[in-house]
Amino acid sequence: MARYRFEFWLDKDKPEEADLMTKIDELKARNKFASTMRKGVVLIPALDEGDYETLVQMYPDVVERLLAAMVGQGIVVVNTPPAPPEPSEEIKSLKEQINQLTDIVLQQHVGKEMQSTGQPAVTNTKSSLNTLGQGLQKPIPLPVFEEDLDDLPTLVTMSNMSTDSSLNFVSQMRGLQ
Repeated sequence: MARYRFEFWLDKDKPEEADLMTKIDELKARNKFASTMRKGVVLIPALDEGDYETLVQMYPDVVERLLAAMVGQGIVVVNTPPAPPEPSEEIKSLKEQINQLTDIVLQQHVGKEMQSTGQPAVTNTKSSLNTLGQGLQKPIPLPVFEEDLDDLPTLVTMSNMSTDSSLNFVSQMRGLQ
């Protein structure tokens, strides 16, 4: 397991850094220094990049209190989800191919239906997809076994129990010499 140590300097003469030194000593006394550093190294760069989801995941209660405080001050909070991204050309092409395959399957389904009933089926693409999917879920019939199994040849095996296990053990031990 590879472990690494990182060091940084604080200036005792600067008041804000002296306060940090005090907080670090308190965190170390509670064995919370390393976990706090890890959280800070994850959270601060995420916030700098505008990624607030990390804050929500790490501290959901803090976010709720902030929202409640904002509403209490009359600040309107609008939670609008981001617009979905425009599908790529590859995705558009795949959707088109799926639609083409769906049409082919439906045409085959309608053809089979016409053969079985003798009448053309009037179908709606969306509803026929549902009925087609239901039609494919028919139970599979179990195999039928013949009752007359006496005609089949019988295979008889015999085991040889004449070998003495102690004799086998002794001969193997001799082979080790």
